[in-house]
Formats: sequence, structure tokens, C-alpha cells
Amino acid sequence: SGCTGLRNLVNLVNLVVVVVVVAPVTQPPVLYSAEMKAPPWVWLAAMAVVAGAHFIPPGVSSSRDYVLLHSLNRQYWADAVHHLRLPLWNPHVGLGRPFLADIETTTLYPTTLLYLFGPAFGLASSLFLHFVLAGLGMRAFARRLAIDSPVADIMAIAFLLSGPMAVRLLVGQIGF
Repeated sequence: SGCTGLRNLVNLVNLVVVVVVVAPVTQPPVLYSAEMKAPPWVWLAAMAVVAGAHFIPPGVSSSRDYVLLHSLNRQYWADAVHHLRLPLWNPHVGLGRPFLADIETTTLYPTTLLYLFGPAFGLASSLFLHFVLAGLGMRAFARRLAIDSPVADIMAIAFLLSGPMAVRLLVGQIGF
């Protein structure tokens, strides 16, 4: 339908913005040596995973867990921050419940700040950054085990495209 096409277009634009704006300023953590600098495939593999998570039905942004839990929490948090209010309590759940202290809301998690730029941008950029870190982490792990660089690259790509990573995205189980 036209609405789905528009949603896909918005997701694609957000993904391009993330890759063009966020990726160039993202540096590996200090614990990596100069020889372990991220090869270009890390950015491409992360972009492919995030694009797949958005465009393969049902897509992470329309999956059950994301729609019923994560999107509502992110929206409540963004509204509170835009009104310069600390979201200590959420009165919209049952008879109310703690919001800031609830681990499911990820209120104090650093990438939650990205949701201030909109839910689509926040989701795409958060997924992108986490998958870049996952790929770099697997590559660093393999290199620490003295595995050759090309094999370490293949291990990282395989990890990013593995079943557990893909399935969690497709059902909306994002814990960040």
C-alpha cells in the first residue's frame, strides 16, 4: 500500500543519514590496536543487517515487541525530555509504574538519546551502531585468539548475519 511504501522510503532515508552522518564519526573503542582498525565491510554489513531488519516483513519497526513495548517507552521518554521533565513515573501503564528505574525503558542508555531526533532515526541509528560494535567485537575476539584477519572478518560477518541476531530483530526484541 501507499503507507507501507512511504514508511519504507522514510526508513531508507534515515538509514542513509545514519550511514553518512553517524558512521564516519564512529571510532572503535580504545581497546583495539591500530592493526585492528575496522575494514569497510563492517559498515556495509551493519547497514545490510539494519536494512534487512527494516524491509523484510514484518520489519523491526512493525514487530509485536517493538510496537507494544519499545516504541511506547521511547515516545513517552522523548515527550518527557522535550518538555524538560525527568520521566520518573509512567502514569499510562496500569495504575502507574516507575519509568526511570525500569530496565526495560532503557532511559539512561546512551543510544536512547538518538530517539530525540525521531523514532525512525533513533531506531535505525541505534541498530546500526550496535551492529557495528557487534561486528568489531567479534573481529577483535577472533584476532585476540590469533586468528588471521581474513578469517576474523568472515567470523564477524557470520556473527552479524547469524540466526539469533536476525530473529531477535525480526520479532522486535531489541534490548537497547
